[in-house]
This record gives sequence, C-alpha cells and structure tokens, in this order.
Amino acid sequence: MSRIGFAGSFVLFLSAFALAVVASALLAPGIVQQLSSLDARLLARDWVVSIKSQFDLPGEPIEFEVSLMDRLAATMLQQKDSEPSEVNLFRPLEFQSLEHFGNIRGYAVFTKFGELFIAGGTPQMRDMSNVNFAKAAQDAMRHQKSMVFSRGAVGNKDKPSLIVLIPLQRFGASRGVISVEVERHHIEDVMERGVQFTGLVTAILLAVLSAIVMITLFYWGRQRRLAEREAIRLAFYDPLTGLPNRRRFHKDLPQRVALAAAQKLQFGLLSIDVDKFKQINDLYGHGAGDLVLMEIGKRLHEQVGTKNDVYRLSGDEFVVILDHVFSSTDLAALCTKLVDAMKLSIEVEMSHIVASISIGAAVFPLHGDDDRQLLKRSDLALYHAKDAGRAGFTIYTPQLEEEQNRKALIERELRIALEVGGLELHYQPQVCAMTGRLMGFEALARWCHPKLGNISPDEFVSVAEQSGLIHVLGEWALATACKEAATWEYDDLTIAVNLSPLQLRDAQIVNCVRRVLAESRLSPHRLELEITEGVFVFDTAQVRHTLDELRALGVGIAMDDFGTGYSSLNYLTRIPLTKLKIDRSFVSNFHLGKADDAVVHCVIGLSKSLRLSVVAEGVENESQLQALQLAGCDILQGYYFGRPTNTPKAFIVAAYSQSIMAAG
Repeated sequence: MSRIGFAGSFVLFLSAFALAVVASALLAPGIVQQLSSLDARLLARDWVVSIKSQFDLPGEPIEFEVSLMDRLAATMLQQKDSEPSEVNLFRPLEFQSLEHFGNIRGYAVFTKFGELFIAGGTPQMRDMSNVNFAKAAQDAMRHQKSMVFSRGAVGNKDKPSLIVLIPLQRFGASRGVISVEVERHHIEDVMERGVQFTGLVTAILLAVLSAIVMITLFYWGRQRRLAEREAIRLAFYDPLTGLPNRRRFHKDLPQRVALAAAQKLQFGLLSIDVDKFKQINDLYGHGAGDLVLMEIGKRLHEQVGTKNDVYRLSGDEFVVILDHVFSSTDLAALCTKLVDAMKLSIEVEMSHIVASISIGAAVFPLHGDDDRQLLKRSDLALYHAKDAGRAGFTIYTPQLEEEQNRKALIERELRIALEVGGLELHYQPQVCAMTGRLMGFEALARWCHPKLGNISPDEFVSVAEQSGLIHVLGEWALATACKEAATWEYDDLTIAVNLSPLQLRDAQIVNCVRRVLAESRLSPHRLELEITEGVFVFDTAQVRHTLDELRALGVGIAMDDFGTGYSSLNYLTRIPLTKLKIDRSFVSNFHLGKADDAVVHCVIGLSKSLRLSVVAEGVENESQLQALQLAGCDILQGYYFGRPTNTPKAFIVAAYSQSIMAAG
C-alpha cells in the first residue's frame, strides 16, 4: 500500500475511533444513569419481596418486565434470580450495600387515593406534596408499570436518590403504589465525571493526532501532486533545453494534422540537425555540448516566435511545427533566417563555438497528408541538406524521394552483388612522366548491373559508405587487387587501392591489410593505399596512428585528390605520406595559363620539399603531358596513357613490348 493510501486508511480509522470516543463521552453519563436505574429497580424488587413477606399490602406488586437490558444489568451487577435474603426492615441501609450503586434509604406505601399506608426508614417522599412525585406515582398506577423517579439531594449533605415506583393491584384494579427510595453513592458521580473526562481527553488527543495526520496527508498529497506535475513535465519536456520532447511532438503533430485538414489550412514542418555535433563534444566536452544545445534551442525559439512550436527530439535533433505557411518563398526565408542565426559564435568556457545547422522542410498537405508521411519527407529533405554540404536547408521535392528510392535500390542490389561477385576491378596505368615507362596501376571498382546498366563508382561507393557496406567492398577490392598484382610478371609494378575514411576508423584495417598481403604473397612495397583529405574529419591522432601502423608494414600512402578537401597543410608533416596526387580538376586547365597552373606548380613544389612523389591525374592530351613534364611531375595517369582495363596483363605485355621496340 502506498504512503497516501496507508495514511488515508489510518486517518479514517482515527476519525472513526475519535467519533466513537466522543460519542461514548457524551453518552457515558446517560449510560451510567441507565445502569443505576436498572440497579435500583433490581434492588427495589428484592426489597418489595421482603416487605410483602412481612406486611399485608393493599395489593400485589406488579412483576417487573424482565428485558434483555435487565438481564445484562443483573449479570454486570452480579445479581441472581434467586430468593431474596432476609433483611432487617428497621436497618434498610445495610441491605446489599456492597453489591449495588446505592442503598435502600426507605420506603412508603400509598393507596390509590395517594394516602400513606405504611412507611419505613427515612424516605424523603412520605406524601404526595411533591407535584412531580405525585404525577409519576399516578402514571405508574395508571399504566400499571414500574417507573423510576430521580430526585436530587435536598441538602448539601444529602446524597441524590432514585425512587422506584411499583404499582399494586388486586383483581385487575389498581390498589396503590410502593415507593422505594434508593440512595445513590457518590462513586456513581465520580464514574460519570471520570468517563466524561476520559472521553473528552481521549477525543482531544485523537483530534490532535488526526489533525497531525491530516496535515501530513495534505503535505504528502501536495508533494504527490508536485511529483506528478514534475513527472508530466519530464514525460513531455526535455530537461536540458526546457523544450517539448519527442513524446510531446508525436502527440501534437497528429492533432495539428487533423486540425489543419479539418480547416483546410497549410502548416510547415522543419527537421533540424546540428552539424558535426559529435566533434563539438569530442573537442570541448559534453558539458560544452549541452550548453551549445541549450543556446541553439533558445535561438530557434526566438527566431520562430511564440506561435510556432520548437521541439528537441534527442541528441542534436530539433523539430519546428510552423503555425502556417504562406508560400515557399516565406518558408525559404525563414529557413535562411534560422541558418543565419547560428552563425554567431557561442561562448562556452572562454571558447567561441560556431555550431551550424541543416534544415529539411516539408509543407502539409502539399508534401504529405498525414503525420508520418510529412515527418518522413522533412527528414528526407534534411538528409539532402546535410549531403549538400551542411549549414543550409532543403525544401522537399518529389525528386528527393526518387533519389532515396534509387539509393535503397542500389544498396539492396549492392549487397547481392558483393555476395555473388557482381563487381569487378579495372586497372588504370600510371607511367613515369620523363620516360613513359609503366610504373603500376590504380585499381578502380566497376559495376555493370544486368538491369540497371553501368552504375557510377561515385554513386555506389557513397551508398556503401552510408549503409556500412564500405568495409566489405573495401576488403574485396584490396584482396582482389593484391591477388591480381601478385600474378604480374614484373615485380616492380605497383598497385594502388583506395581506402575510404570509414575504413581507417576500423580498428581491424591494419590486420586486414596484413592478412591480404600474406594470403596474396604480394610484397608490401608494391601496395599503395590511397586516402583522401576526408579522413581528417575524424580524430587526427587515431588516423595518424593507423597510418603509422600501415606504413610500418612497408606499404605506400598516397594522398588522393589533394587540394579539393578541407585539410590543413599541417597534416602533411604529421602523417607518413609517400605520394601526393593532383586532382584532375586542376590538371584539365593546367596548360591554359590560368590560376590552376599556380596550384599545380605549388603542389609539385611542396611535394619536392617534403620529398614526396607527385602524381597528376586526368592527363588526356599531349599539351598537358608536356606542361606537366616541364613542371617536374613524377608520375602521370589519364586517358592519354590508357583507360581502365579489366585485363592489365595484356596492357603490361603491350607496354613492355613497346619499350623494348623503342630501345631497339
């Protein structure tokens, strides 16, 4: 039983008990008087029998009506229905004085006309001069029923008495009445007052105790109500930001949809994520992350106004239900306003943190006519906004759902292809810039689907990274490439295999490379792992440690697509690189005398300074070749030298045949 339930039961019990005690206290004097009256009747009965045995009375005393209360009184007073003992009529005060509440003081026998017939002892009523006594005597004779008449003390020293009136009759007619006076002991008054006082004190104590319990119960009830309110608040509100939470959102959104549908209104739904929030937690700590979330929630609430509702779903996820949407232009303006509001840095423990947000927007009923569909499409728009570069927004369009369905299809088919061997590797040659000698190949994954046709590596690799299949795909590519390279006749040819940033986060990547080299029996110096600047979005210390372990195996490390990412040049001195690869976007315009020329010269000069080999991708014509040779590039790769092929051995044979013929 709960504290409240137990306290309530206890209070009810105390209240009932207190009422019983109060009632007993109030009824106690009456009970004592009733008991005294019954006792006097029993005492008078025995006395009348004794009188009857010694005097010739005008009539026969009417028998007492023995009731249940009489029997109870007889039991309590230890009376027995037996023959009365013989007593001395001249000393009535001694008659059973120790067994009753009083003693026989005297008696008087009156005729039916109220005349005194005989008297004994010292009765107070020797005549009918007392009006109340006379009336009581007449009533007893008229009703032919014994009665008890109470008379107070005549003097200060006198004790109160009870007068028992017993009618006399003969031949069915009234003949008079016997008046037996019983003098009450003072102990009876003491009993009355004692019971009354005890009951009063008990009632007061119980009342005080009940009041204490009632106050306690009220306090507990109040605490329970406060606890219930707090439980409701915690159930529907986020304790960190004070905003409504996911449970409240999933309760409010269907109601909002139903209301808008009934009134034929539009309203907007914004799904919001904090960009790179994990990095904020990692760099500044979770305490700082909490402060950032609080500030973001505050800014969102300030920007959207009181008519619109902001919710924090979990972690760095927020949702806004807009009151209504006037147009797509207004919606875009509001999203822009929210994105711009986050550009102001947040000061946390002497640090200035800039936390951008990405927003996905959908409109009811334009983009969804029920709550689930609307939320799904705003989330879909959010994913697109994050993929597009973050710190921006996307309003849902049907094309987004088509792209999602396409990704789902690609993921499903990619799983099957990895299981049944539906992918293959093509190898693009890399040649020496000065001599044109074949240096090796870069392994490139290709996928020709039987129904979907050729699927771009950019598309299925992106799906693999998002779905977690990149580890399976990467290990397959590494094992296949090493196995192929191990079969080449010339052991100075290298094989370059791309590693995804997600693969470098896998603690087993080093063991995987070690195992593949052992199984394929490929010399480690012939394997080159290509990484991108995207690896630096993760923990730099972890990346550096992993790359150090890979380099310790003897494999080469090349930075692919250098200059197109977000890394700092400082990383070049902290990781064990062996090559830099210039992205094709710079090479395509290199010979045209534009700004790209400066970039290429800068990268080549930087590589020379760091004693790194430099590879230029995307070489497609003679002019590019000559310009790169003059710039001092080491290795060249592109369609000018050969397209990716699934038969690298044939290319090797042809390349070495040409070199022999050229030498001859």
